This record gives sequence, structure tokens and C-alpha cells, in this order.
Amino acid sequence: MFAVIAQDIVSQPGERRRMPRVELVVQALLETAAGTELVTTRDISQGGAKLDVPFPLKLEERVLITLDGLPPQQGVVRWSTDHVAGIAFLPELRWQELMVWLKERRRQKHEAPLAAPEPAAPPPAPEPEQEEGIQLNLPARVREGTRRWSIDVNSITTRTVTFDSFAALGMGSLLWIVLPGLEGWPARIVAVEGYRFTCEFTQPLHPAVLERVLKLAKEGRD
Repeated sequence: MFAVIAQDIVSQPGERRRMPRVELVVQALLETAAGTELVTTRDISQGGAKLDVPFPLKLEERVLITLDGLPPQQGVVRWSTDHVAGIAFLPELRWQELMVWLKERRRQKHEAPLAAPEPAAPPPAPEPEQEEGIQLNLPARVREGTRRWSIDVNSITTRTVTFDSFAALGMGSLLWIVLPGLEGWPARIVAVEGYRFTCEFTQPLHPAVLERVLKLAKEGRD
């Protein structure tokens, strides 16, 4: 597919080279005036993306979209229904940048296939303020933009994850935590103690998802 797209782009005049819209289902972080939501893309192009959203968005509202492996993209809502919205990027992505990113998504999918996502489920019941973390030594990965490295998770709950790392990371940094059987899940650093970082998931894990992650981790060690 990429060879066909590349050949088509190269055949276009330099100033008019554009990639076609590509159907792609990945998670993204959408920041609006109302807050931050974890959403899913339906397709993406240089000019923007179509998203599955939990509620209608305001037309012409400025938003920020963060896709794993790309810098945060400024955008504006061009149209919106109850659960789908069209976002235009400001400015548009360069076709070279989008091509490289799509190839990386394809490579990750084939090199490390992950379990199918959990079916949609109702939000978990409210949890205690001081939810006790499950102590463990769980191999995982972290991605920040184009950087990626391995970590050992020290503790995890449906809301937070704690790990040690020598990477230079600051408070509020947005990371993507890759756990066994779970694609990159966005989380922000909320506490730093030496080389130990505590991150809060932008959207809590469903208890069933956490249970599956721990089960797969245990099977991997056995």
C-alpha cells in the first residue's frame, strides 16, 4: 500500500504532492475547552482526522490532538455529530511526516501484535481515594513522542502507574504506557521522587482490563 501511495505522490507536481486519506483506528488524546478525552480515529490525512468522540464538539472550536509518535497537532472542529467529528489540522501535516508515522504504526502492529481491545463497558464504579497499588515487577515500555524505552512497573492501579527510569522527564509530561496486551495508554507524570515516576492515566483502566494485563504478565513469566 505504501509503495503505491509513494509512487502516486512522486508523480504529482512538487508543490501539489498530497497523500490520500487513510483509514486508521488508533487512540488519540483530544484536548478541548471542556477537558481532555481519550478518543479513537477513523481516518487521517495531511489536512485532518475523523474521530469517534463521546459527545458533540462545538463547530470552529480550537482543539489539540496528540497521536502517539507525532507532536501535538493544533486543530479546529469543522463538523460534528453526536459521536463523530471532523478535525482540520492547523497547519496541515507534511506528507513525508505522515508517511513515516504510518509506516511506524504498521511496523509496530506486525512486530508486536496485541490482544483485541475490551468490548465497550460502562465506566467503573468510583474507587477509594487511596486505592492500594498492586506491587509487582512488570516489564513494560514507555513512549514519549518518537522516543521509546523499556521500564519495569513497580506498582499499578486502574488510575496510576509507578516505574523507575533514568530518562529526563518533567512533571506534567505526557507519556504512552505500553503494557502486556494493551496498546499505548496515555498518562501524565504527577509525582517524581529521584528516578521513580508516578503517572496518572488520562482515562482510568477498566478493572477487567487491568486484570487481563496482570494475567498476561503472569503467563509471560511462567
